[in-house]
Formats: sequence, C-alpha cells, structure tokens
Amino acid sequence: DLRNENAAPRGAGAEGPPAKRSIKQNTVALVGVLITIALVATAIVFWNRDNGAPESAIKRIAVLPLENLGPADQEYFADGLTGEITSRLSGLSGLRVIARSSAMQYKKTSKSLKQIGEELNIDYVLEGTLQWQENARGEKRVRVSPELIKIADGTQVWSKPYEADFSNAFKLQADIAATVAEALNITLVKSEQQALRGKLTDNPEAYDIYLRAIEYTTNISDEKRLRIAKQLLQKAIALDNNFAAAYARLSTVQSDMHWSYFERSEENLIQSKANAEKAMALAPNLPETHVAMGNYYYHGKLDYEPALREYTAAIKRQPNNAEAYAGIAFVKRRQGKMPQALASLKKAFDLNPRDAAFANDIGETYILLRDYRQAMRFLDLAISLAPDIDMPYDYKAWIYLLDQGNPQNARAIIDGALERKIGLDSKFFWYTLTVCDVLESNFDAALMRLAGKQEIDGQYMYKPIDLLTARIYEFMQNQPQAQEKYKSARRLLEARIKVHPEDSRLYSSLGLVYAGLGRKSEAVRAGKRGVELLPISKEAWRGSFRVLDLAEIYTRVGEPDLAMDLLGELLARPTDVISAALLKIDPTWSPLRGQPRFQELLKKYSSGKSG
Repeated sequence: DLRNENAAPRGAGAEGPPAKRSIKQNTVALVGVLITIALVATAIVFWNRDNGAPESAIKRIAVLPLENLGPADQEYFADGLTGEITSRLSGLSGLRVIARSSAMQYKKTSKSLKQIGEELNIDYVLEGTLQWQENARGEKRVRVSPELIKIADGTQVWSKPYEADFSNAFKLQADIAATVAEALNITLVKSEQQALRGKLTDNPEAYDIYLRAIEYTTNISDEKRLRIAKQLLQKAIALDNNFAAAYARLSTVQSDMHWSYFERSEENLIQSKANAEKAMALAPNLPETHVAMGNYYYHGKLDYEPALREYTAAIKRQPNNAEAYAGIAFVKRRQGKMPQALASLKKAFDLNPRDAAFANDIGETYILLRDYRQAMRFLDLAISLAPDIDMPYDYKAWIYLLDQGNPQNARAIIDGALERKIGLDSKFFWYTLTVCDVLESNFDAALMRLAGKQEIDGQYMYKPIDLLTARIYEFMQNQPQAQEKYKSARRLLEARIKVHPEDSRLYSSLGLVYAGLGRKSEAVRAGKRGVELLPISKEAWRGSFRVLDLAEIYTRVGEPDLAMDLLGELLARPTDVISAALLKIDPTWSPLRGQPRFQELLKKYSSGKSG
C-alpha cells in the first residue's frame, strides 16, 4: 500500500525482497499514454467483471479534491475536508465510493469530467471550492461550495453553498454527505443516518491538527513523517481526550512503526493497543477504530484471526473501506493464502483504481504464485499510474531473475529507470544491481557498489554490509579479506541481538556469519533460532527468508541434504525468495550442483508460468 506493505529490499541466494515506486519521452511518450489508458481501462473492466456485483444497481461516485481558494497554507484543510466527506459517503451501502487516494490524483487536473469518469468508472462526481474568511475580530468562517455532476451528460444534479464558523467546520462534511445521498435517492438505514451525522470532535483546533496529521500517515516506510504524525495526533488528543478517530489513527501509526522496524519496543505496542482500545470504547461503531485494532493485531502481533475480524467489522460499517479490504488481503498473504489475498485486493483496487500501490500489490502477489505473466501486467499498470515509484521496476527486474535467470534483462529494467532519473536513491535498486553483479561474476563491480553503504534493514532481513562484502570476497576466493569482514559483522550482530533478542533477522544473519567463520554448530543454532522466531507457519512470506538463510547455512557448513530439504520446501510453495532458474546461476548454491538430488529439484521446478 504505498502504505508500503513491503518496506525492504529483496535478494538472491544470500539475501532477500522489495518496496514501492516509476516513464516519459516524445514518440515513446505518446505510445506510453495510449498504453496507460488501455491498461487502466482494461484493469477496471477486469475487476468489475470479476467482482460479479451488479454494478448497474449501485451508483458510483468520486469526491474530487476541493479547490482551495485561500492561501496555500490552508491547502491541507481543503484536502482533509475532502477526505472526510469521502469517508462519510463510504459508509453508505447504496454507493460505490472511490477512495481518497485515487480521487486526489485529480487535484488541479486539466482533464475533463468525462475523462475522469471513464478512468474511474463512475457515474457522478462531487467537486467544489473551499475558502476561509476572517473578520476584523479575527473570527474565522469556512465557506464550501460543492456541486454534484452527472458524468453521462455533464448536468448539475445539485449545488448549494455551505458556510459555518470554524468551530463548526467539521459539521459541514456530514451536511454535504447527507445532501448528496438525498440527491441520489439513496435510502439510508438508521445506522447509516447515525454514522452520517456523527461528530468526530467538538474541538475545532483538535480537528484542525487531526487533518494535518492525516497527510503524514500515507507511507509507512517514511519514518520521519510517521513521527510527525504521531506528535500531531498526540497534540490533538491532548486538546480532546474523547477524540476516538485521533486515538485510532495514533494506534495505527504506532503499529506501522513497529512493522517497519522504526520502533520495536514493547512499550510502543502496549500504547498502540491501549489507543485502539480507547478509540473502541469511545466509538465502537466508527470504522477507523476497527481498522486500527486490526492493524494492531496484524502489524503488531501477527495475530491474524482477530485482525481479520476487525477488518471485516470495519467493512460492515463502511462498505467502501479500501483500507480494510487491503488489510484482509495482506493478512491472507502472510497466511500463505494467495488466491484469497488476490480476491480482496481486487475489491480494494476496484475502490481505488488509480492507486499504483494496489496494482503493485497485485503484481507482487502473482509473483508469489509464480504467475509471472500476470505479475508483469500489473507491474506495468502500476508504472503507468505512478512512473516515479521505484518498486514496480524492482519487481520487474526480479521477474527476469526468478523466471529466466537473466541478470542482463533485470539490470536493463533498473538502468532504464535510473536513466529517467527514477529511483536515484533507491536502496532496492542498488541492492538488486549488486545481486546482478554477483550473478554475472562481476565481483569487483559488486564491491564498488557496496562501498559507502551501511546495511540492508527492512522487515525481511537485516544484513550488515560487512556480511555482504565478506560473501563476495569468498566468491573471489580472497579468504583473508572475507574473514576480516565476517569478524566485523559478527561483532555488530552479537551486539544488536543483546538489544533485540527476539529479532529473527539478526539470528539468521549471525548464522551466515558463523558459517563464514567455520563455526558450524553455532551457525546452525543461530539459523534455526531465526526460523523458530518467525516460522513459515506463522508468517508465510517473511518466514521463507529465514528458511532460505538456513538452507544457505546448511550448504556452507557441509550439510547438503538438509539444505536441499529446505530448498524443496520453498520451491513447492508460494514464495519469491527462490526459483529453479535462480538456483541454476547463483554461486551461493555451487556446492550443491554436483548432487543428483539438486539437479532433480531443478528439473522438477523449471517449468512454470512465464512473463
């Protein structure tokens, strides 16, 4: 979700996977535009058909960003109010409401409403303007002038100006949403009427700060912005300690910080749960409270069943909640239930059809299923929606490695992005290019690429650069340099384990270091500990990285049968950590190549769906 489900690079043999983002030029640009339109249109039709819902019976609407007529520093308020109106409408079962992140892409757009309608597959748009006014006494008033437009003929269904004191500004969203429902002849059940009229807070300053905070919570891989959001939400709660939505959002920020390894303390998780519980106690029917509790169980505790219950409860209260559908999909993925994950991602993407992150999520899920043709389709769609994001390019590169064992084509994908100034600072790009260097036996280039880097640190792995460098020196048969780097990596990892004794990534890496130092029993013990802390049965995706590390440890300490047991297990399940094509060319597995059983594995798993 460019709420970055996958905040970590990937890897071949010795290492691990990805995160998200990235196209332009004269004749090529024209072709690119045509392809983009076709891809988006095809995807929308595909998902609508696949979902099986009678679309004609449900009116589809997008709330376009309110145009801010005031100073630039009031922009956040217009965006925030747009999001809150969207949220209110999303709770109505008679409407299909396009998610905020897709609608926000049309901010200051030059596209016609007809074009927007076609791209989003909608029947209506709500658009308008917002302006603050301040009198001589410094009192602020907010004026919103929305209008509801029918896409088919461009007619104005309804228009009405709203004005209120700033202290009542948050009431405007409910009034506007209720009038839209009335204008579209949407029959509201009692619970929907209550939800539509519910107040988030009676404190205008707290509401203002809350809207500012929301803008900082959209990417869970951005530590700096998450910490700003946390401070703002704490400030909003200090102003109104009954602000349920602020508690819910704060809980999610804390869970996200745990997930992204920015704040792994037990105290942080305790606070996340307490804030979710506080939100639930204050507003048990607010969808955000259930999403927050679901995020706590998922990102905080890997406790899947209660997480699924909470996300489902959010959808029951807000049928158009793309975030809750995505939460279900991501949990299913971690359970190894890839087809079910795809089904939920389809629903999320239908509600958010301009979100490159969802297109990328679908692509990466197909990679896990080794359906590389479908994966490539959706990664291309993600790129067409957001050409400047690095992750889809990185995944495309990995398809060439996993499907074909072709580092030249993989390198070309990333080099092409870099030539267009995309991902110049991407850790995913330099890591994948280093893997390509190794696969091509260009070890000097790999060492140069690692120079000045410090570590690979993400949810899938923690690898000190000294560990990666030591392995390359081993491939070069430069044992003195390799031993020096292994000793340095050992000191670092042993120190980190003392501080984070439950971090599975650290044990796996330490096991690889001990293997390099010839300490067999300690290497196996550390590798097994990594698997025990995060087994595949608990986490199908990340757990596969721990198994791969243990397979490498067994290979390097002279236990080929145990290594092949694990490789066979990985090849037989949905995963993106290894493939037969990659096993053939990765020097990590050179000690196994003379084994008949290894060759049988390669033969058995060499066929598959290709891109």
